[in-house]
Amino acid sequence: MTQANLLELAKQGDDAAIVSVMNYVLKDRHIIAQAALKGNCLLVLLKAVQIPDQKLSVTIVRKLMTHLRVPSITSVQVYGKQVGQPAPSWIEVIDLRDELEPLKPKTGFFKVLPHLTLCLPK
Repeated sequence: MTQANLLELAKQGDDAAIVSVMNYVLKDRHIIAQAALKGNCLLVLLKAVQIPDQKLSVTIVRKLMTHLRVPSITSVQVYGKQVGQPAPSWIEVIDLRDELEPLKPKTGFFKVLPHLTLCLPK
């Protein structure tokens, strides 16, 4: 599957495609994402050896979901968990209905390259 196809599936609300894109974006931070749809809510579990930083993790997920603009997903519940622990260390809900302004490419947070690859600055 090409990256363009993966992004298109993610934009259509395919949770497997969304988690693939999310894992690509998070790989340099050594965070692994799992996701599942529950109605109009995307449940996202972020796992790492150290507890994922809540503010940074939620910002990344919010920016990605704002960029994808999936019409069928109105909220995201993000859970941060340390590998080996039975319960999440933190939970935050993102209301995507509040994300009215489109992501501007010049923000530098996401850069859409010619091959439609999403990157984060280091």
